[in-house]
Amino acid sequence: MYKETIRIKGETQGKLDIIRTTNEIPNKQYLNDLYKINKKLNQAKIRPAFGARGEGVVLNNEMSVNTGELRNSVQHNKGPNVLGGVTRGIPESHATISTSSINQVRFIYQNSITKKRDISDASNDTVTSATYKSALLILNTGTPFNFGKLCKKLSKEFFENISSKKDFENVMFGMGLSYTEDVIDFLLKLASDIITSIRPGIQAHIGIFISTESILYKMLDHCLTNYESRSLKFLQNQSDVIKTAVKRHFLSFNPNNSGLQYSCATCSGYYTNYSG
Repeated sequence: MYKETIRIKGETQGKLDIIRTTNEIPNKQYLNDLYKINKKLNQAKIRPAFGARGEGVVLNNEMSVNTGELRNSVQHNKGPNVLGGVTRGIPESHATISTSSINQVRFIYQNSITKKRDISDASNDTVTSATYKSALLILNTGTPFNFGKLCKKLSKEFFENISSKKDFENVMFGMGLSYTEDVIDFLLKLASDIITSIRPGIQAHIGIFISTESILYKMLDHCLTNYESRSLKFLQNQSDVIKTAVKRHFLSFNPNNSGLQYSCATCSGYYTNYSG
């Protein structure tokens, strides 16, 4: 399903959808549902791909559906006829996979011998600030962003808590496609601040490890959803809103308490929203 998502959506959107979905899958039931009906999907000439923004899966790049509902329909004939609602054939490959500006977004390492590497080839070895000390991120516009220079201004915790180098670079890839150098600089510094000052408390509260790349991704997802065409100044003014959105997302992993307190207009006290 990873390959199908990349094939029909292209490198950028495909990878962002994959990162989003794998971060949000609550358990193995998601993939188990698909495994049980894979043969019938193939017979119907229907291919599932990771959906966008928590949509579950998308069938033939047309219909979004929850995997449990899909399995009930296909395997147990319960509920609506989901496959009957798919009118398109298997979609063609994304037109820009090999020819668009997507391939321009990459890291270039300024060593004695310049090395170019596609982000998708990144390994999962240990990451420190020294890993990227000579790295330039070539943006969608063709402009080089000096990530190596910025690394000196990011906290050590930013690098220590990178769990997957590949996923980290995938998120950097999304930033490089979506934003200019000044916005990327701001977002990475804001992420470093969140990781240093907010992450420890959230992690202690929910008892789950929170990686640097997951925080970066939630920031990117929030900003692309709400502020895609906004200026740097606008985003800077939204710093606290972005921090709250990230905090609320991760605190929601605790089903009993969102951890956010609100003032009560009636008694002038405070209450906690338990809806997550």
